[in-house]
Amino acid sequence: MAEEKNNSGYTIMVVEDNEDVAYLLKFMLSREGFNVLSAEDGRQAMALLVGEEPPDLVLLDIMIPYVNGFQL
Repeated sequence: MAEEKNNSGYTIMVVEDNEDVAYLLKFMLSREGFNVLSAEDGRQAMALLVGEEPPDLVLLDIMIPYVNGFQL
């Protein structure tokens, strides 16, 4: 019998400026039960990271506008 996945307590932030890649990642992660935050650039990501509860994992593109992945 297949083991049921319970990822609903975990939040993953996707920082990706390519709309197609971001959509695919968000779709796959949501389907697996994760809470997903997303940002299109370094400024948006920084604002989300400073929020009340940080994500459990960040999937970060290095070459993003304004504040690149290394700076972030």
